[in-house]
Amino acid sequence: NASITTTPWPPDGRGLNGTTITKCTNYLSQPILENGKFLDPAYNIDVANYVRTMVSFGIISLFVMAMGCGFSVYTFQNPRYMFKRLAAGIHFISTSCTFVVVQVMMSTVDHLKKNVRFVYPERANHSYHISFFLAWFVVLVNFCAAASFLLYSRKRKGDKAATDELAMADEPTIIGR
Repeated sequence: NASITTTPWPPDGRGLNGTTITKCTNYLSQPILENGKFLDPAYNIDVANYVRTMVSFGIISLFVMAMGCGFSVYTFQNPRYMFKRLAAGIHFISTSCTFVVVQVMMSTVDHLKKNVRFVYPERANHSYHISFFLAWFVVLVNFCAAASFLLYSRKRKGDKAATDELAMADEPTIIGR
């Protein structure tokens, strides 16, 4: 369930050398208790809740992104303004879900730094790597997709419509006697 690896710490410029310990804690499984206390000192119930939130919002955002891709393809086949606005809304929802995942991850790191000394002892540092920046890139791309579909979703009437059928479809319809 957990592995421990010890590697030498690179010199930090002040002549201090040390070791880094990597121990993985599975927050999605039930913690092992001994005498009412967690056996793993890195386990924190708040972090477990954060991890569950990130996983659930990540899965939701994947489904919403797939829906957004499907509606985007459908919009290119049937260029009506309502389909474009629907695609824009779905892309905005996927942007929001991915943004929530990134923000909860940052809150998890802050909570670990402040409250779990076993994970972040004194003078420990944290750096974000490529997956963090890729997540922000996904947020930005989804936001640009939502903005572009919303920007180009206006009605095309008369001579500006691609075909006569689309021009008639975008005309207002009076329902009555």
